[in-house]
Amino acid sequence: MKKLYFLTLASATLISALNIQPSMAEENKKIILDLNNPTNPAVFEFNENGSWKETFNEIDFEYIETQVFGFAHLKNSTSYGGSYWDGYTVSKSTDNDINHNDFINRQWGCMAQGGVDGIGTPFILGYYQEYTVKECNQIIFNDGNSYIAEGFYVNNSPWTTNNILFDGAFTSAFTQGSYLTITATALDEDYKETNNSATFYLADYRSENPEEWILNDKWEWFDLSSLGACYGLNISMNTTDRGIYGANTSMYFALDKLTVTPTKDTSVKDKIASDIKVYHRADSNILNITLTAGSTVYVYDAQGKLVLSQQMTQGNTLVNTSTFTKGVYLVKIANQTFRFIK
Repeated sequence: MKKLYFLTLASATLISALNIQPSMAEENKKIILDLNNPTNPAVFEFNENGSWKETFNEIDFEYIETQVFGFAHLKNSTSYGGSYWDGYTVSKSTDNDINHNDFINRQWGCMAQGGVDGIGTPFILGYYQEYTVKECNQIIFNDGNSYIAEGFYVNNSPWTTNNILFDGAFTSAFTQGSYLTITATALDEDYKETNNSATFYLADYRSENPEEWILNDKWEWFDLSSLGACYGLNISMNTTDRGIYGANTSMYFALDKLTVTPTKDTSVKDKIASDIKVYHRADSNILNITLTAGSTVYVYDAQGKLVLSQQMTQGNTLVNTSTFTKGVYLVKIANQTFRFIK
């Protein structure tokens, strides 16, 4: 029988071995994904199977937001009428059974049975669809600032693990030379892909020695520090099990504890803009703008089209965004740029 060896948190072991300890100040600057305090929705409610109740809601949640993170959800998939989801959702399913035949209804788990914090805790569940727009799997930093993406923890889905280990109606068990990867590509300030990317092997059977084959079954750290400063990430996957219609392997993955650090210029930008405040309340279609001096406010959509130009006086102004289509918008005031998601 072929023996499989599973990775542990190799990066943590390496750091310990090198005795590299971040300072307390550096640790305090980090922003770590916390799914217990989202901003859109205000709270996650879960079904009995552990999946987020609004996973198939194609109207209200084009992005899932918490802290500075915006996870694309159901991007450009409204034609499927509430029976399909794309991009990202949230789950706290403990199901890691790889042997059943009902993955359509039991697609919500990860092999670790919950997030990094333990069994039954929430995590992000992603689905990569090769034939939809790249924006489906974007993770954007929704405050308009750039960050250093330190990395995130990643874990395989039971459905994907089943496809790797066993032959199926449309899939073939991995053999020598097979692999499954996840790639994170840095986004520029317009949320377009740059040339900077990093790749992690969720399954790696490239070695001629079966004892060296690797299959992820627990949370492992995906180091993204090589990407440099960016405004978000685009996540993609690749598999060697492919057919005439593309990937045969089910392209599910789980992630948790996405960690970023503000770039050096972010604090400077925040200080300059401290007298200008822009806040969008997605639940009430209100853009709240606070100025200490009068100025013209310009709002652009993601394609660069001007959708609002308005002279505003000192103080607090509420702008109705109910007529805006869903998407990412740029607000330009004086020499400052802000972003919000409708």
